[in-house]
Amino acid sequence: MFQSKICIWRAPRNSQSIIVTHGNELFSYRQKVTVYAQSALANITVTLTATDPNVGFVSLRYELHTKSRIAPVINADNSNLGLVDTGMKTLGQLTFPTLAIETRLHNAL
Repeated sequence: MFQSKICIWRAPRNSQSIIVTHGNELFSYRQKVTVYAQSALANITVTLTATDPNVGFVSLRYELHTKSRIAPVINADNSNLGLVDTGMKTLGQLTFPTLAIETRLHNAL
């Protein structure tokens, strides 16, 4: 059975968050989106957790589709990716603080 939960949380420092949680007997997925007053940026945090002690993650594939013609900037240990989309005039950053990741770029242009 798959369960879902949505919460709206107001932090004390001029920000507001929405938290969406999905899960079943094997794992849970939690996404927290925080927007800040006087800022055009949002902080999105995704957490994937095994809820069964006999279940673990060997790999996780995360695809991010952009139309940017500028290649992402990737630091040496692949823990941060910087993204620029000139058409949308936006910047983005993906951070993987606790995982050793392998990055593969596919250019569909």
